[in-house]
Order: sequence, then C-alpha cells, then structure tokens
Amino acid sequence: MAHTITGIDLGAWSVKFTVLEVGFRHTRVVSTYEERVASDERPFAERQNEALAQGVSRLPGGTTVYLALPGDMITLRVLDLPFADARKIDQVVGYELEGQIIHELHDVVLDHRVLSSRGQVAQGDEGCRALVVAARIEDVRAYLVAMQAQGADPRSLLVAPLLYRPRSPAVIIDGVQAGCRIVADIGHRRTNLCFVVGDEAVFARTVLHGGEDLTRGLQRASNGTWTWEQAEQGKAQIGFLASSGRSAATSVEA
Repeated sequence: MAHTITGIDLGAWSVKFTVLEVGFRHTRVVSTYEERVASDERPFAERQNEALAQGVSRLPGGTTVYLALPGDMITLRVLDLPFADARKIDQVVGYELEGQIIHELHDVVLDHRVLSSRGQVAQGDEGCRALVVAARIEDVRAYLVAMQAQGADPRSLLVAPLLYRPRSPAVIIDGVQAGCRIVADIGHRRTNLCFVVGDEAVFARTVLHGGEDLTRGLQRASNGTWTWEQAEQGKAQIGFLASSGRSAATSVEA
C-alpha cells in the first residue's frame, strides 16, 4: 500500500517541502511548495519556525517526515583505515575520530559510510576510506525539540551538505575521464559544497555565506541608493559575474 513521505529543506529564505507517494515499485511527486520566511524585526528563529509551522499544516495526514542537519552543526572527517571489515570499522571509527574533533566522544552522536572512491591506492592495499559525521548530542536534541514544537517529527535526520547526487557531469570532454565534481548550492545564508566522484558524495563543506551577502554587496555598490528590496530584485534579475566576455555595464553590475 502506498504511503507518503515528506522532505523538508529548512532554509533561511524559505522552508521548502516535497511530498512523495511511495509504493511497491513506484515513487511519484505529489506536491512541492515553499513558505517564505518573513523579513521583519523578529528574531530569525521565530520567523523560520513560523514558516515551518505554516508548511507543516499543509502536509497530508500520516506522512513520514525527513529533515537534514545543517552543515554548521556537524563535523565531517575522512578516515583512512588499514582494514575494510565492517565489524572492525564499527568498533574503531569513534576512537579514530576522537583525536580529530574538539568534543569528547561521549558528547557526540556519529555515523559513517565506507567510500568506494579512494583515488590512488597501493597494490594489495586492503584498507578503506570512511566518511564520518559527528554532531553534539545537545545540539541535535535542541534541533529535534524545535522541529517537533512546529509539528515536524522527523523519522530520520540526514546531513544537508552530503545529499547531492548529480546524474552526469555538467561538461563532458571527449577522452577525459570524469574526476571529482563540486556541487555548490548557494542558499540565503549558507553555501553547501559537495564533492562528488561518480555518483558518490565523498566530502562536503558548509560556508556561512550566501545570497544575503550578495544583496548587501549590491546595496554597497549602489552607494546607498537601493533599498534592501531593490537589491534583492537586482540580484535576481540583473546579477551576473563580470568577465572578459562581458564587462559590467553599470556600477551595480560591477
């Protein structure tokens, strides 16, 4: 029997929802929508939670919710291990990580995935490379409490900057093997960088800058003549990167 699942993207500009119907041998998109985060003087968390609650109220009853932890809440490391046995990896990955993070091991929750992409390895090397993610238990608990208070009780928490799976390279060059690709997802306040080899995410970073910084830059370039709303519109309608192929036509474009 088919059931619905919902992925929620908790953004700073808007909160986005995708509802899927999942059944035996089929998956279809039921609906996608977003709720804008209000741009008033209230604290950001209050405004974002308001948008989340509005979107959750539109969800079908009984849907299963999935959320992702933002990149600035997690620590991500790649560990090279001298063995590939799954049971051994489970036993040692926490201890291997402990020396690379600032928190005590008992203060974090962690998960890992063994990567198939290892780059150049020595002949006969039977080791593996593990991608490990850790987050402070208190941070995760507070995040879940905040989500549940708005009616979003997730079945699973994923890791936002590792969720990208591009199907093919943006540019294909004959005779050149596709290497590592970087997916850059520029949000309003965060930019996720996901490093992909083949169809596998092998590393990620989150930069705490995004479209909001571009809007501020446009305001500065206008010498104060643009309001915030005009700068937002300019970013969406005019914005581009000046280059040798196309020079800036105005001081705002520059």
